[in-house]
Amino acid sequence: MRPNLYGKLFSYLKTAKQNPAILDKPITIKNLATYRTLLQWLGGYFISKINKNIWYNELMRRVDNHDGTKSLVIVCGVRYPSDATTIKKRGGKIIAVQRPGIKAKVSDLTDINEATRHIIRPDHTILNNGKSKDLQLAAENIWRDLGAGKAKSRYTAA
Repeated sequence: MRPNLYGKLFSYLKTAKQNPAILDKPITIKNLATYRTLLQWLGGYFISKINKNIWYNELMRRVDNHDGTKSLVIVCGVRYPSDATTIKKRGGKIIAVQRPGIKAKVSDLTDINEATRHIIRPDHTILNNGKSKDLQLAAENIWRDLGAGKAKSRYTAA
């Protein structure tokens, strides 16, 4: 058995065994944490076994159908190199937000949903070492610079 592929499923099954009532409840924003491991497993399993671009194909379908009066579409949580490739082929940019002093958990390095994230090379990076208002300002700056065709490779939110 491949623990990196099935570990999250087994974790969810253990939770369901301890609390069988969760099997009869719909997943909502309020109880999302209860089902996180199941959803993470499904995400990784579908990419591993069905199609490596399954989620981004759906996102790009939604982008194609989005309200034409909007000029910005943000896709959060790019975890797979194939996702980054899909976004870039569509003219998108990969922007990484780095927080100094925050390191990946060991479990993230072996998690099928996180294991290849480090391979993705961002087009731009925001160093988030300030407050939320600083990050907001950095996001506004990068958006303005992208629109002007003069985006820098690195921004600082401090």
